[in-house]
Parts: sequence; C-alpha cells; structure tokens
Amino acid sequence: MELEQHDDFPSIVLLLRKPQAYDQEELRLAAQRAWGVPFETKTGEGNFVIKSGHLSLMKAGRHLLSFPSAAQRYSGDARKKLKQLPRSQRHVWVQHRAWVAVDYLKGGKDRPLEYGVLARIAVEMLTDNCVGVFLPESGAFVPNDGTLGSLDGALRQLAADRDTGIDS
Repeated sequence: MELEQHDDFPSIVLLLRKPQAYDQEELRLAAQRAWGVPFETKTGEGNFVIKSGHLSLMKAGRHLLSFPSAAQRYSGDARKKLKQLPRSQRHVWVQHRAWVAVDYLKGGKDRPLEYGVLARIAVEMLTDNCVGVFLPESGAFVPNDGTLGSLDGALRQLAADRDTGIDS
C-alpha cells in the first residue's frame, strides 16, 4: 500500500461483513499482542485503553488512537474512490455492511511512523469478518483473499517501516 501526503489525519478502516464491537478488553489484548508490553484499562502515564460509551481511546507510548465504528457502509470520499478500484476489488468492497477505523489523533508530523502505529494495532484486530482494509487518505484498498494473508502482510509491511517507540 503506497501512502500519499494529505492534510487529513491518518486512518486505517477495517470493512466488516457485519457489525463487530471491539470492547475495551479486546482492544487492550490486541495492543499487548501488537507491542508486547502491558496496557492498562484506566488513564495514567503508561500505555492504556479506555472506553466510555461509543468512544474508545488508546495511548500507546506518545501516540493517541481512537476507534470509531458504524453499523453501516463506509462513506465519506469512498464512493468516488470506489469507482477507481478494479472491478474485482469493487465486488469485494460491496460485501461490507459495517466498519471500524483506527485513527491517529493529532497526526501529520511523520506519516510513515503514524501509519506504522495504526498498522500494528489493526493487524491484531483482523478477523474473518473483515472483507478488506481501506486507507482513506490514499484510496488504497486491500481485499481479504479468504485467508487474511494479504491483509496481514500489507499491514505488517506498513508496521515494519518504523520503530514506534512504544515500551512499558
């Protein structure tokens, strides 16, 4: 997936076949798998994941992430970008009925690093429910090949680009 420089915040969107709520514990465990360090479920100076109502936030090192989601098709600029996708990818795209995003808050300083952080957690959130991964900034879309291999590989490649500086 190639990244372009834009003014919008970095985001990776998991397009889902059906709605899937990631609770606080699932996000905490995904973060611990991603970085191999402890994450708490309360705010503090260390790494943490908190959820209040529909708002989920994660502090991983100096990075702050949010996880918006909706039980509807992803919209925004997506319709225009959908027309630019190859027919085979459009066929996969229309299978989704819900989405969850991993957003980098206050980004814009170091896009490769920011996308590396997003990719590290997104890869740990992948399930068979995910039809593909969409990057709104660039319009890049990687469909699920049925084994999660292409999604996993694409996200791990993004994550490998930079040291995220996250430790206990």
